[in-house]
Amino acid sequence: MCPMEEKIIGYDVCEMWFKHKYNFRMGSKLVKALSSNLYESIFDHGDYPSVVGKDREEKGFGVIELPPMVRVGTNYPLWSDLADIQSYLRAYRCAEGKPCWVVAITLRTEDLDGESRDKDDYPWPYEPESNPDRIQSEWTLVGYDLMTEWSEGMIVPKLFPEAEADDVAELTRELNEYLLFPSIEKAVEFKIRWDTAFPEFAPHLVYGIWRIEETRYRPR
Repeated sequence: MCPMEEKIIGYDVCEMWFKHKYNFRMGSKLVKALSSNLYESIFDHGDYPSVVGKDREEKGFGVIELPPMVRVGTNYPLWSDLADIQSYLRAYRCAEGKPCWVVAITLRTEDLDGESRDKDDYPWPYEPESNPDRIQSEWTLVGYDLMTEWSEGMIVPKLFPEAEADDVAELTRELNEYLLFPSIEKAVEFKIRWDTAFPEFAPHLVYGIWRIEETRYRPR
């Protein structure tokens, strides 16, 4: 059996109703855009406790309580078990609820196993215990992101107005509608380039997002 290029490190539910406002460079043009943030989880991680109710929805903050790590799994706040996260959220399903994506988050196997990922220095993500532990044929690839070991996204900042126009033009030609790379090969190509060009952020890690289902949830 061939080794997997990427491993599922956990599952989450993305708030697809919330979009960030950005000013982007698209080549030589400055444009205003709304971008879905595929890392805005429906789960409340305990951030901004003073923001409650509808205000949390409007700001893209999590609106459903996240259970303790012992329930969620090794790579908390990502869930280890797909059936468990779906079971937990069943009570929140509602036809009039907000649109959400249930997603699998992957990490390139070479990045997960890399020598630089000393667990004492970079403890997350750990070796996953995901179930299922392989990408399923019915799932849909959303795209691949590049992030630092501190979980800082690296694609969107490269599109900000102060970025070099030629660099932005090249990058935007390669990205899909979600501002992600459409293939793991293309993400690795930019990873290698950015590791050299921006050593202070190296090594860049290649994360994948796979859509499992679209559904609607709302708090009870």
